[in-house]
Amino acid sequence: WLLQGLSPRPSFGGFGLREKGANVCYHDPYVPLLDVDGLSMAATELTAEALRDADCVVITTAHSSYDWGWVLEHSNIVVDTRNATHGIKGHGARVVKL
Repeated sequence: WLLQGLSPRPSFGGFGLREKGANVCYHDPYVPLLDVDGLSMAATELTAEALRDADCVVITTAHSSYDWGWVLEHSNIVVDTRNATHGIKGHGARVVKL
């Protein structure tokens, strides 16, 4: 799971995915290091390979610095919780909007 953007929440936890055994990483251009509630992580470099390797990409913050078309082009499944991908066409990713 690759989480893109971190919402300003007091408790992160990767939506409980880590506790269930998932390998969770994140990318956020404004949060290079994360240390919350005993969870310490460094941001993952956002590459085409990282997106392809992720079982699912979850968009939690719609930073304008992201090229969402590029993200969709290199992702398999995207859960878009911020409607960041609205109107983007011509990609191969399956997008689930919440």
